[in-house]
Amino acid sequence: MLTRTGWLTAAGAVALLAVGRLLALDEAFVAGATLGVLVLLAAVGVGLRRLHLDVARELHPRRVHAGRSSTIELEVRNRGRRRTPVLTLVDQVSGTRGARLAVAPLEREAVTGASYELPTERRGLLRVGPLEVLVGDPFGLAQARVRVTGVSELTVYPAIDDVAPIPDSSGTDPHAGRDPRHRLSPAGEEFFALREYVVGDDLRHVHWASTARRDRLMVRQDELPWQGRATVFLDLRAGYRPPESIEPAVRAAASLVHAGRRRGQQLRLVTSDGTDSGFAGSHAQVDAIMERLALVTAAATHDLGRAVDRLSRHPGGTLVLLLPADAAPDDRRRLQRLGSRYGRVVPVLFNPSSWDPDAGDGAARGDDGPRVTATAPFPVVWERLTRRPAPVGAP
Repeated sequence: MLTRTGWLTAAGAVALLAVGRLLALDEAFVAGATLGVLVLLAAVGVGLRRLHLDVARELHPRRVHAGRSSTIELEVRNRGRRRTPVLTLVDQVSGTRGARLAVAPLEREAVTGASYELPTERRGLLRVGPLEVLVGDPFGLAQARVRVTGVSELTVYPAIDDVAPIPDSSGTDPHAGRDPRHRLSPAGEEFFALREYVVGDDLRHVHWASTARRDRLMVRQDELPWQGRATVFLDLRAGYRPPESIEPAVRAAASLVHAGRRRGQQLRLVTSDGTDSGFAGSHAQVDAIMERLALVTAAATHDLGRAVDRLSRHPGGTLVLLLPADAAPDDRRRLQRLGSRYGRVVPVLFNPSSWDPDAGDGAARGDDGPRVTATAPFPVVWERLTRRPAPVGAP
């Protein structure tokens, strides 16, 4: 309850009392006693003070792309019978020192507001709160903390670039070019496959027989073949590279997902750890992919077995490979073998300079595909790729 100043003052009071007692100095004894009483009165006064406050906190918006604005708005109402002292509001914000705001004294039933911007430079989950009110004495000797609200969460999606949507497949995709007039409705009525439930799926599509058999929620995948279908493979294996090495590829994946949403594509995200979002078309499903991208971290695993198995289960459409330029040749060959199962394969390689400004640019294009570098960022490379047809089946 005592502040640092309060503890120092109390220690000084004890020292003065000891000096006055040992040396028979009345002045020192009186000064020590005065300081001791002051500390005691401050602690008792703060402990007995009762605040009756209504504090509301709103987060606008709750989901935002990195670099965009998100604001906390606070409203404080005095429900007590007396005027409040000067209040200090402290809001914890993960990864920072938090926010600290001073509120002037409020008369009975008076309302005041305050707001502050949240840091959104980096993707991830930002926890805000709990919000506490600090009540102190005029001398800063004692302080009480009163928790008034809980924890709110801000999801910071990866930053996105304005890029063209993933090109539709035009080769071996068995579903490309089928006539949508045979559909009963544009929402899709033909049963295509089963996949695991992801947040945002319509519960009306749950396949209960398969759910009971597999002991996990399974949903029907209704095919919409007249909409573009695209799969984005994101390699999250950091290996000997620092964790931030995956950030350019994560941003590229988010940009492609955002562009595909605007076009109405059926999008799918598969990561190197084997996580598969399934084809997503609704806003809720695409938001679930964005939340996945907001929270992904660099992985220590080296095996692509689960990811290759996932990519092989529901092939078709366009496959975009987001890979580090120094990926093992064996891994590239395994991914190359998937070319015959997709209508189009578009590899994009990320040189070390894409995440490390001190690294050399190297070649902007190699025999294995175009490369993202510091001087050729992903939007530039993607624009070059989408200007002309990509080779079918092989990176």
